[in-house]
Amino acid sequence: MNQEKIASWCLTVYASGRQYELGVETSTEYRNQGMGTVAATACIAHCDSHDYTPHWHCWERNRASIAVAQKVGFDRPMGYSVFQILL
Repeated sequence: MNQEKIASWCLTVYASGRQYELGVETSTEYRNQGMGTVAATACIAHCDSHDYTPHWHCWERNRASIAVAQKVGFDRPMGYSVFQILL
């Protein structure tokens, strides 16, 4: 294992009060090894210990993100419309 390289990270993308949206990324060569789940689990534990409420958002087609979200305890998916303005 290369201790100089970040395999995966999870951090707060947006915050409002005690509500935190999480963002997770795993380097390509470390995907499908549980690294995103480990990072998300640690971030959620941090949220829990500080009385923050974590939230998870992703596109419906992002199956990897949905799988990690389910593994770490998110279980109530909600669909909503997104409108983009492309310039």
